[in-house]
Amino acid sequence: ILAVGSMADIEKYIDKDTEVVDYGDKMIMPGFVDGHTHTGVAETVVGVDLTFIDDRNLATERVKAYLKANPDAKVVVGGGWYAAVWGGEDPDKSYLDAATTDIPVIIWDFDHHCNWVNSKALELAGIDAAFAKEFNAKAGNIQIAVDKDGNPTGYLQEGACKLMDS
Repeated sequence: ILAVGSMADIEKYIDKDTEVVDYGDKMIMPGFVDGHTHTGVAETVVGVDLTFIDDRNLATERVKAYLKANPDAKVVVGGGWYAAVWGGEDPDKSYLDAATTDIPVIIWDFDHHCNWVNSKALELAGIDAAFAKEFNAKAGNIQIAVDKDGNPTGYLQEGACKLMDS
């Protein structure tokens, strides 16, 4: 796209080789190429929306409200949380366990690089202390956060998030 606007605005750009396309009142903008698209952001729209939640207890209440409105849910998904607004503390499964330990809860962070999951999600994915230790050793960094005893806390980062795909 060389120019947009009224015909008077773009006439100076038109020659015999110019293709003029009239899009009427539709919006025209330059093409953007995004090599880092997060297509799963829809969880924030279709599940539990934790966007702008700055209190983990409120997140627990949102999950409870979702379950009350969806009593037949087999899994709870959602997104939008941002740990930086929680005083630098990572998410912990205990907050999601307070909502339910019967079904898995998987909540993506705002940029889709981390999951916050409950104990049931960890159990179903086979993530225990031994698995976390081996996974982190192979990854070369901490992708499954663990407590002082080596038990998974419910905070999964980067490649560990793929463990929740199945």
